[in-house]
Amino acid sequence: MKEGSPESTTDALESADDTSVEEFRMAIAKMRRMVK
Repeated sequence: MKEGSPESTTDALESADDTSVEEFRMAIAKMRRMVK
């Protein structure tokens, strides 16, 4: 598998803690609200 391939990125996201993913999503939501 090549480095930086979409597959490796997906694996990293899937293996991340659910808490980290939730915090990441919340951070994006906050940024979107601030941009508006």
